[in-house]
Amino acid sequence: MVNARSRKLTLLLISVTLLFGCLVLVSDTFQFADRWLSDRSVKAYAATLTPDPDIVVLDINEESIEKMLRFAGAGRWPWPRSIHGELLEGLAPFKPEAIVFDVFFSEPDQYRPDSDAYFNEVIAELDFAYFSLLHLISSERNTGERLKDVAASAGLVATAHANKDARAHLLLPHAIDERSWRIGSINFSPDSDGVGRRYDLYRSIQGWRLPSLPAKVIADRGVALPPQQSILLRWKGQNAFSIPTFSYADIYQAVVENNTDTLARLTGKIIIVGSTFSGLHDIRETPISHQHPAVYIVATAIDNLLHGRYLSAALPGYRWLIGLVAILLVGAMFWVNVSFQHQLLLALLCVVVLSGLFVWVSNAVLRNDVLLAVATPVLLGISTFLIFALAHGLREHLERRQAISLFGRFVDPAVVESLIKSGRLDIENTSQQATLTVLFSDIRGFTTLSEQRSAAQIVTLLNAYFGRQVNIIFDHKGTLDKFIGDCIMAFWGAPAENTNQAVDAVNAALEMADELVAFRQTLPPDLQTFDVGIGIHTGPAVVGMIGSNERVDYTAIGDTVNLASRIEGLTKGKARILVSEDTKNACRDASGNTPFGFLYCGEFSVKGREEKVQLYQPSRKIQ
Repeated sequence: MVNARSRKLTLLLISVTLLFGCLVLVSDTFQFADRWLSDRSVKAYAATLTPDPDIVVLDINEESIEKMLRFAGAGRWPWPRSIHGELLEGLAPFKPEAIVFDVFFSEPDQYRPDSDAYFNEVIAELDFAYFSLLHLISSERNTGERLKDVAASAGLVATAHANKDARAHLLLPHAIDERSWRIGSINFSPDSDGVGRRYDLYRSIQGWRLPSLPAKVIADRGVALPPQQSILLRWKGQNAFSIPTFSYADIYQAVVENNTDTLARLTGKIIIVGSTFSGLHDIRETPISHQHPAVYIVATAIDNLLHGRYLSAALPGYRWLIGLVAILLVGAMFWVNVSFQHQLLLALLCVVVLSGLFVWVSNAVLRNDVLLAVATPVLLGISTFLIFALAHGLREHLERRQAISLFGRFVDPAVVESLIKSGRLDIENTSQQATLTVLFSDIRGFTTLSEQRSAAQIVTLLNAYFGRQVNIIFDHKGTLDKFIGDCIMAFWGAPAENTNQAVDAVNAALEMADELVAFRQTLPPDLQTFDVGIGIHTGPAVVGMIGSNERVDYTAIGDTVNLASRIEGLTKGKARILVSEDTKNACRDASGNTPFGFLYCGEFSVKGREEKVQLYQPSRKIQ
């Protein structure tokens, strides 16, 4: 059971783990676990969602590269830009909502200027073509494009804190006439672990806001954008390729062949042109895939913004709340007044239930597009369990060693171990008032015997005799109190309660008498003259650790002990074993039967008592 020392340790550990939890939450120590668990929840949630069929990808894949050889000439990539012009011109009659190029047109084609000219002529007639730019991070200051010079054409917005002379390295679509620019950045912004979970709505450059390509496309559709700088993407489908996809080569061929049935499938669509061709290395890592083509990330961002549904991270306060609740609940299991083993089971059950509950809540709120990271609270609960288990386990081990060391001198160590496991032995609170059966056993004729032998021989004899007698006491669940010269004092009823204590004590006395006879037969004839007297009495006594700071013993005191000693003194010339009437009566069971025969030996006066005591000689009943 829980003692005062255990509860003090529990309070200390709760304080330590709360401090530890606060440090973990502030420092985001388990951020990797939060991300890992959240990514798997997001991926599972994505599998239940269907991508918008009106947002499609025109994929420049390996197959397209091969098929386009017949149209684009001998070169594989990049193709003449007239190819893209013909595509745009062929799709225009089917009124696509937007055609978004996740492809760079950063430099004019020096070798095919006519191709670029045709491409620009087509673009100038359209209002639904969008192009990509890239913000290049550079350590060089005061180099690159002057932002105010390209602000109007690039869609840059100056905030109140904008640096008017700011410059930045921008990979702009210089192959396209600046008057036709409808552009936005396609920068990939992964988290510190390299996984992309967010998409920029704009990039902040010295007070200037550079819109992203998805944000530009959606803003032109008249859809209000969220105020934050980026959004957590709400992925859809089993994998990246769940978004409706067409082969670039197939659509281009349909344009060339005027296959209106195929082209009509793109009517009113937002079309993102991009590449999954491995040679272009346009691959990113996301919660959905370790190799997620970037064009599908752009498509996902457009889908999220178009429908106004994306993920929002739960307020940090929720994670603090459930994290600290986990610590307190798990720690509280070690306050419950049960054995340490039961505390462990309760705490482990608490950890399992809380972990399951947190994950369930996380998945439930995710259905409402709220991302609640729960790995940290779960790990705090597990950490609290481990800290408490180790600390209390060490305390339990030390107390067990202390108890065995302390009580192993008085009680069979196996019994001490059993008492500790059952929680029936509290070394901090051993003192108690209890009904005990006390036994004194004294050697008769020991003085004469000791005069005939050396001290070493006497000690050897006593050790051999006491060893046998103590084993009998332990075998009958007794507690060895002390050796007083050639006398043994033992009692029954503490530290373990024993409702059969009188029977056990009498059985021990009878076996001790038998063992005496057997022991004497192993000695030389001149040492076989000694005998023992055993006195037993049952009654109330105080038992506990009694002594001084320098020496303390587990012993019993009181009138019951004194009377048992007096009864042992009355055995001389009367019987080897005498018991009091209280012990005789305590040997009866509920039906009044007793396993012994008791020969009445008379009433005797005892020093220090006015009343005489009635004594009996016990014997085993013949079966």
